[in-house]
Amino acid sequence: MFNNFNNLRLFLVVVPAAGLLAACGQKPAEPESSESPLRVRLLTAEQYSNTIGYVFGEDVAESVIPPLPPLMRTDGLLASGAESVGVTSDQVQQIQQAAQFIAAKIVDDGHRDFLIPCRPASVDAADDTCAAMFLRETGRLLYRRPLNEDEVDGLVAIAGHASQKAGGFYPGLAIALESILISPEVLFIIDRSEPDPENPDTARLDGWSIASRLSYFLWNSGPVPGSFTTPKASACRWNECCRARVLKMVCGLSSMTCSHLMISTVLQKTLSFIRM
Repeated sequence: MFNNFNNLRLFLVVVPAAGLLAACGQKPAEPESSESPLRVRLLTAEQYSNTIGYVFGEDVAESVIPPLPPLMRTDGLLASGAESVGVTSDQVQQIQQAAQFIAAKIVDDGHRDFLIPCRPASVDAADDTCAAMFLRETGRLLYRRPLNEDEVDGLVAIAGHASQKAGGFYPGLAIALESILISPEVLFIIDRSEPDPENPDTARLDGWSIASRLSYFLWNSGPVPGSFTTPKASACRWNECCRARVLKMVCGLSSMTCSHLMISTVLQKTLSFIRM
């Protein structure tokens, strides 16, 4: 069916990405009674680099120019401008090229041993178990939420099919990773809601959306494991439990000093921000 490997990439990665990105101007449906509007915001170039650096390492992030467009400030804020910016067809191509470069670097001889947590039974053939292990965890970090089994199965299928066509496990895994990196769920910060158990007729931001708002507000990168993303942590909202979680995140910043004055100011501004 495919004449060469580039045609395979076009079918598995580029064509679906073009359709998905074209639809990203639409905001998710917002419950009528939601206190916090659900937002869709394009990553800034700095946030893109920080995210790649956090997941794969600074050397990977520094080796590629962020493919995202510059943002216009709205009311002086880039974050507000990110809600209205679009992505052109030329930028889609740049995003795909950056994803292809990053994915190839992750599976090369210098990175695979410490970025991929398993070894395939054979480097010359697909290995669904190893592919699933890598793609499930990497997808969670890049999507800023857990992947469901259907999503994991779909990515493993892409890796397996590409491995057969490319003649090896690692080239196939790179194609699957590339498809993640060009996903709107990676390139856009998408708020999601869940039913509020204390107010059955209303919805609230889920734990991963809160974690994303906090993380991009505090250090301009994706959420770390455990920050409002476990069932117990997600139950923490605007009480002292929430304040303790925020304090833990703030004090985890190596470049900041956890003084009482700084803590008080950051807590106040952060809790106000994520409730907006």
